Amino acid sequence: MQKSKRNLNNWLLLYQKDKIFFQLLIIAVLVFGAVAFMKPDKFLTSENILSMLTQFPQFGIMTFGVMLAMLLGGIDLSIVAIANLSTIVAAFIMTGGTGAQEGREMAILAGIIAAVIVGAAAGLINGVVISNFHVPAMLATIGTAQVFQGVSIALTKGKAISGLPEAYSSIGGLNVAGILPVPFLVFIICAVILGFILARTTFGANIYMLGTNVKAAGYSGIKVRSYTLKLFVIGGILAALGGMVMMSRTNSAKADYGEAYTLQCVMIAILGGVDAQGGAGKVRSVVVAIFIVQIISSAINMFPVLNTYTKTLIWGLTLIAVMVWRMFSKD
Repeated sequence: MQKSKRNLNNWLLLYQKDKIFFQLLIIAVLVFGAVAFMKPDKFLTSENILSMLTQFPQFGIMTFGVMLAMLLGGIDLSIVAIANLSTIVAAFIMTGGTGAQEGREMAILAGIIAAVIVGAAAGLINGVVISNFHVPAMLATIGTAQVFQGVSIALTKGKAISGLPEAYSSIGGLNVAGILPVPFLVFIICAVILGFILARTTFGANIYMLGTNVKAAGYSGIKVRSYTLKLFVIGGILAALGGMVMMSRTNSAKADYGEAYTLQCVMIAILGGVDAQGGAGKVRSVVVAIFIVQIISSAINMFPVLNTYTKTLIWGLTLIAVMVWRMFSKD
């Protein structure tokens, strides 16, 4: 009896320590169970589960970029535009790699490196506009999103770049050991690395301090401008990686791919407990929130009567509901 009581107290302490994470786990189980009950013949198939594990990594990785900006008390609304610009540059390089198989492999490697560089450069531009010119993050990234998309349209004339090397386009549908899609493994690697940085390093601790009180952080010796630049650069790299996963699945790159992801990324970050005012949010909670949104997205797609406009309305209402819930659930 005494042991059971002690175990219960331990669980309660664990719950109090990370309430958002456990609340999200409960929501995930309930949402999964509800969809499985409504559409068991479609939802509980191995094909659908593999499909979900392949779909969410692209916007999930982009969400991590949005999360970083929000931890500073800002936001990054250019994340999808950065992803598309990065993949367009990569696609140009990859489709230029012809001839021997070795040449194509080098083109793929060069394309991936170029995408990361473009993502980092775009993130740096965001950081400079915000930290050097003191433009609010929302306004700055709305503006840069238009610039990045404009450059993408100018490069492609609004058309999709297709015909990527098969060695790259096959990655989106490739499964390790027949059960784990490569995009899912890329997502897990990003989540583990980012989670470690935020939870286990001085750099991560300083990020939370900056988001909580930027003046106090500055007085304590933390270089605010340097951290802002670094976070937006990392966010740009994450956007590029998310875009590369998306390109491997679509076998093409285009200026307007994934436009709905901007809304979804913000919604997921808020659902995952990232405080819009900065200083709070954990990667593991955001990961669970990503799973929840993917389950809801798959459920919506199982009802063909819902058109694109109705789906947008549903996501908008969901975002409002999530923000209201977070507002009233704060301690």
